[in-house]
Amino acid sequence: MFSALSQPSRFLIGLFTGLSLSWMAMRWIAPLGWTDHPRGRRQHEQPTPRTGGLALLAALVVGQFFGAAHLPLSGAEWSVVYAMGFMGMLDDRFELRARWKALAGLAAAAFLAWLTWDILRQAGAYLPLFTGHLATHTGLAVVLLWAWYWSIPQACNLIDGMNGLALGFFLMLAVSMDLPLGDSGHGAYFLGTLMALLLLNWPKGRQFLGDSGSLSLGTLFAILGVHLLGGTSPNRLLWAFAYPIVDVLMVMAIRLSNGKPLGEGDRNHFHHHWQRVMGSGEERLDGKRSAAALGLTLLPAFACMQVLQDYPRHRAVAWTGLLWLVSTATWFYFSSVNRQRPPLEAPGPLPATQSGERGLAAASRSGESMALFRQDQGGGSAGSR
Repeated sequence: MFSALSQPSRFLIGLFTGLSLSWMAMRWIAPLGWTDHPRGRRQHEQPTPRTGGLALLAALVVGQFFGAAHLPLSGAEWSVVYAMGFMGMLDDRFELRARWKALAGLAAAAFLAWLTWDILRQAGAYLPLFTGHLATHTGLAVVLLWAWYWSIPQACNLIDGMNGLALGFFLMLAVSMDLPLGDSGHGAYFLGTLMALLLLNWPKGRQFLGDSGSLSLGTLFAILGVHLLGGTSPNRLLWAFAYPIVDVLMVMAIRLSNGKPLGEGDRNHFHHHWQRVMGSGEERLDGKRSAAALGLTLLPAFACMQVLQDYPRHRAVAWTGLLWLVSTATWFYFSSVNRQRPPLEAPGPLPATQSGERGLAAASRSGESMALFRQDQGGGSAGSR
């Protein structure tokens, strides 16, 4: 049906499909519980539908059914993409435990690594990786693929914290991989769908992508990267995904230096830091400053992707982007560690009546045992809690 259509026509069909399905999801599904409410680290001012991922998955199903989204994925690989999207959908609705999400992601990554191992083997006995060569017939290739398929979807999920950020990154990645300009041209429908979601997400934030959208897109692009780039040089994969990789490494370093668990959320990603820089410490920005923070976050990511292109000095542009990422990550790391480290206070003299109790509380791991002891002795009132 779509074989005779031009790429602009396929793009417009994808755009219309994405907008229509998003409107239906926002109107009828969001009230059932798929709504993001302002609380904690979430800075939006009003409840927002978290239905972008649902619209994306539905648009992909429609595109596959009518032959418009014939991306280079096998049926088994598509099943993993939809499975990750379904898990994200459940998390958007019921807020699943992080442990179970991690185990499900590891299982999906192991399955994908087993499926796509043969791609690297067919590419050649050895592939350039960093300054050496990767033997594609060994188990190391499987382990690396497993780590790739687990970490990239999670990293793409973590950067989804600002209007237009994750979708802007995926759009740039799609264009850099020449998806809409390939031999089949079916990537134009997919590109139109992403553009529809971006129009509803930026700048007004009428709809959020949610874990369903970020996990499914992260998995999809991780697979596409191996198909389109990994068969010639795994290094190109690292360049294409340099931004989420450096972002996650920076956040992990900040949490470890501040003595916080790695699984504890915070506001130390690149976009959080740029929001504070543009807002002089405040993260609620007006339209122009928010657009500037978004641009400063995505520009080095786009520069790193230029290693996938072929024009004069494209590698110099990519190295400039990587240097930008690393230097700003270093800057944000030291500013976050110094800023979040609690100040040391000199202990003052204790009253004689409290010195014994304070010493007992300090000897225990917390002061809870002392509080229970005082309650047993009748030291607290019944209505104090």
